[in-house]
Amino acid sequence: MILYLGRRGIELCCQADEVLGKLRGRARDVVTIGLRSRPSLDLKSGPQPVFDILRQHFSDSVTSFMPLADFYDTKPRPTETAVDYWIWLNKAMDTAVDGLKRQGKTLDNPSREVTVMFITHCPDTELSLVFGCKPLEEWTATDVQVRLDEHHQKKRLQQRQSFHPAGNLHTSQAVDVLQCHAQSAGGTPASQPVAAGRMLQSEGQSLDHVITLLEWLLQREASRHSRSPRSGAGGRGSSRGPCSICGGDDHDTMSHCRRERLCFRCYATGHQAVTCQSAPPSDLPAAQPGGSNQQGN
Repeated sequence: MILYLGRRGIELCCQADEVLGKLRGRARDVVTIGLRSRPSLDLKSGPQPVFDILRQHFSDSVTSFMPLADFYDTKPRPTETAVDYWIWLNKAMDTAVDGLKRQGKTLDNPSREVTVMFITHCPDTELSLVFGCKPLEEWTATDVQVRLDEHHQKKRLQQRQSFHPAGNLHTSQAVDVLQCHAQSAGGTPASQPVAAGRMLQSEGQSLDHVITLLEWLLQREASRHSRSPRSGAGGRGSSRGPCSICGGDDHDTMSHCRRERLCFRCYATGHQAVTCQSAPPSDLPAAQPGGSNQQGN
């Protein structure tokens, strides 16, 4: 509002009337009655009396007739940090100074009062020990601010470092899972550590170890699948050999019978081996391995 009045070029003796003209509703009534009740207030020297009445009735801060008593009653609340208490004390001192100013009084050294109150009722045990290293009268507001900044940075560093063990724990659990899969696969990689479940020293080493285990498992699975033989076209076994029925090399006689639903004894259709009256063929692999050669003989 002061900036507005200055830009408009309104003279100092007329600024109070300009502010009153902008007020509406209850605010205008409160200021008008307050000025009427205190005719000693000089509005020609500026609009400050109007602002004081508005601040007293509509400000968020509660004012009283004993501003310093309200300040000295400002004690740290439960679970309040040292930084929050320091800010709260400074705001309480600002309110007290405004209250004293309305009463026509002044305070010589507000910062000194704030410093004494903070050191006396500091909610942080560690900071209280620091403030006890020298007499109370030797501490200044600047010293308190420096100690608060150092303490705040230390707390933030401790909180940041407290997250790393949890991250290492999750990485160690992932390593345990991978090592369990590696053991079930039938071996251990060369780079596997001796103690699988212990906490790794650094997060970088943990990630390298996880990557090594993953690469080892992928290579092992690929080599195992490349060594495993494929099944026959219609059978479940892994036997190969020339079929005595069609002469094919990609399957055996048993697979041919299963695929074409032939009798295992006479290779005919329409019945099964349990009801077949013919003698079993001599080249059946289940009865005589290598029977195709014996049949040729």
